[in-house]
Amino acid sequence: MNAKTFIIRLIGLIAIALAGSFLYAVTFHVMVAMNLIPAELAEKAYGTILTHKTTLVWLGCVAISFISIFIKESWRYVFYLSPLYAPPLFAAAFTLIQQ
Repeated sequence: MNAKTFIIRLIGLIAIALAGSFLYAVTFHVMVAMNLIPAELAEKAYGTILTHKTTLVWLGCVAISFISIFIKESWRYVFYLSPLYAPPLFAAAFTLIQQ
């Protein structure tokens, strides 16, 4: 892999990671709007716990995504795009399990 390819993939990773954090925020507000998370709990401890756990998932996905930059096979996109889909899925699953 040359430097140009690495920089392009790294910029893509940064964009995907930022989009994933935005998508988590949208997911959280949609769950509050659908009353899956009561608004009182979203402002208190449950919202903080959910955001903390989802942040840890997001950081792990960013690390996995960075490692996937160096994979040459086509299945690397599963790991490369993980910061985009894993945090909202985790938040939804964690919320549904807690109910």
